[in-house]
Amino acid sequence: MKIITIVLFLLISLNCFSQNMQVIDTVKILCSYKYVKQLDTITGRTNDDLIYLQVGTKCSKSFSYYTFQCDSLKSTPQGEKRFKQLFKEAYEKGGAKEVIKTVPNRRSTMYVFKNYPEGTITVLDNILGSYYIYNDNLELQDWTFNIDSVKTILGHQCQIATCDFRGRHWTAWFALDIPISDGPWKFRGLPGLIMEVYDRNYQHHFCINGLQGTVATPMHFGIYRKDVIFEKTDQSSFLKALYNWDKNYNSFTEAMTGISLGKSESEPRRDFLEREEK
Repeated sequence: MKIITIVLFLLISLNCFSQNMQVIDTVKILCSYKYVKQLDTITGRTNDDLIYLQVGTKCSKSFSYYTFQCDSLKSTPQGEKRFKQLFKEAYEKGGAKEVIKTVPNRRSTMYVFKNYPEGTITVLDNILGSYYIYNDNLELQDWTFNIDSVKTILGHQCQIATCDFRGRHWTAWFALDIPISDGPWKFRGLPGLIMEVYDRNYQHHFCINGLQGTVATPMHFGIYRKDVIFEKTDQSSFLKALYNWDKNYNSFTEAMTGISLGKSESEPRRDFLEREEK
């Protein structure tokens, strides 16, 4: 396998900030994906994230590097002090825009553990600061193959497969010479590592930008925040709660802050990665 050098901060931070978290596996391969989601179909405004996929001997873990970076920084008194210092310096330099650009900030909040426990997916996520845990089906996608289409990604020749999943039609490019049946988010089930995957209108697009072998790096279960208590739920209930929050965003904001933003929206403001099942 061709090894691509990527940021090593995560590997160091995992050991520094995860001493009290449960070790569930040993990471063998670390994959990095650029994730771009479309926020506005009219203006084309997008938001990007960096999704890390840790592949172990038994299970895997997919999560946002930026969210991890922010949470881990704020998980110690020294880190919290540093975070406030960075925020102050950025705001004084250029206001809110500079803060967003230079200070670690949370993006995707979902942590996906595939084949943990064995035979299932465990998801950790939050809505408005309330944390939830639920299980999902490990065998989620029913892929259709097209062996005639090929392209090269990071020096690996990839083949194409498609599926319909959670309200979207997805196209994935996978590398047969990397025999890992895994990918970003909840994607898996192909005879090679998923290198790129996107929905029909490119509203959600994952593309690999780094691969690295690791040596005896622990994979941890949990979220890098202090004093987190998870409420058990299921995938459907969580998604309904997420869409309810989105539809009533203004009301929730007013209840929490006392600041009125006007009437709540009657329709969803966002097109989430998973679409609500009707």
